[in-house]
Amino acid sequence: MARRLVGLGVVAGLTVGVMAPLWGLAATILALAAALFALGALLWATGDRQLDEVGRSLMLGVLLAVAVGVPQYMLDRRQKDRDFVLSLTLQQDLTGADLHDKDLSEVRLQGKRLAQADLREASLVRARLVHTDLRGADLRDADLRDADLRGARLDGASLDGADLTGARLKDANLTQASLPNAVLRSAQLQNASLAGACLAGAQLQDADLGGVDLAGAVFTRADVEGARFESDLRPATGLDEAGLAYLSNATAAEWPREFDHATAVAGRPAAPETPPRPARGHRLTATVSEVSDGDTVELAGEAAGAPLPNGGRAALIGINAPDADDTDGPAAAGFLRRILARERLDVQIAGERTDSGGRLLVYVWLPDGRMLNETMLEAGHATYRDDDGDAELEARLRAAETRAKQRGVGLWDDCPTPEERIAPEGVEIRTT
Repeated sequence: MARRLVGLGVVAGLTVGVMAPLWGLAATILALAAALFALGALLWATGDRQLDEVGRSLMLGVLLAVAVGVPQYMLDRRQKDRDFVLSLTLQQDLTGADLHDKDLSEVRLQGKRLAQADLREASLVRARLVHTDLRGADLRDADLRDADLRGARLDGASLDGADLTGARLKDANLTQASLPNAVLRSAQLQNASLAGACLAGAQLQDADLGGVDLAGAVFTRADVEGARFESDLRPATGLDEAGLAYLSNATAAEWPREFDHATAVAGRPAAPETPPRPARGHRLTATVSEVSDGDTVELAGEAAGAPLPNGGRAALIGINAPDADDTDGPAAAGFLRRILARERLDVQIAGERTDSGGRLLVYVWLPDGRMLNETMLEAGHATYRDDDGDAELEARLRAAETRAKQRGVGLWDDCPTPEERIAPEGVEIRTT
């Protein structure tokens, strides 16, 4: 019997060592305690007097250990959590802080700097974050129910799947923030900026969007039942530039009087005119030998009788397509390859300039007269990037991205991932 008990002890020790990293030490110890209690019960039930005493002693020891250890563990853990939260409130600059999965319910961090902080899956229920700097922060799947975010800086923040039910966001800056599938039921967003933000699939039931800047925002397939796009005589602005394709319960929302939401929800803007080709003296004819990703190609041709710089490696100016290893990268590169198959192209080099990677910056025209840069944006396979190119052509590119948003196609059917997005000026987006 002694040998058996020693063997069981060895097995139990190995179990704790192996399972603790997977379950957590506390859960593993409780599971082991339950196993030991069950073993004691089995020994007690054998009818053997010696084993009966061992079994009862084992069960009693387990019960005493649990009765004393569990409350003490909970008290120690609660005190550690309190000390941790207190240390946060005493710090002003928490840039890049790792707060992943932390319980920060009702924490008071107003006016703090949490730019690029990792707050994924954190609990911030009823947290006070008034005027807090959360630019570029990662708040994916965070719980922000009833949080006070008035005047907070959330430009470029990732709030994918976050729960903002009842959150107060009046005057908050959510420019180019990412909120796909976020829950914003009864959220108060009066006078906030959602310019360029993506809320595809979001739940906006009964949200107040009076006076909100929605220029370039995307709401593809969002549920807007009871949402107010005008309140207290303050209509949301930029609705004509917003992507409202395929909204759910659009007729049950409150819209500004003169806004034709039915046409916007249909998502079918008029086709653009064909842009003018560049003057012959400012273009060259080339073919594409390779497509690296949705905005990078290898050109075969000559400029003024000389080989193209950098081996003809070129970037389509004014657009940013997902990299080949990003979620939407293969679709963008595949679309580009299909368009360019065996085509001779008119290419305009933008002022002989190159980007930071040494690529030529080019506008490209297809044989049918379409501008390739514009076509990639129109199909939703790229986002617009301000490369300070030709003013007239850049205006066309911005308009092409708007049309893609209005139709809810490509990247705008959902939202670009953090790796695929372009940060607002002065903001760095956290992607990991």
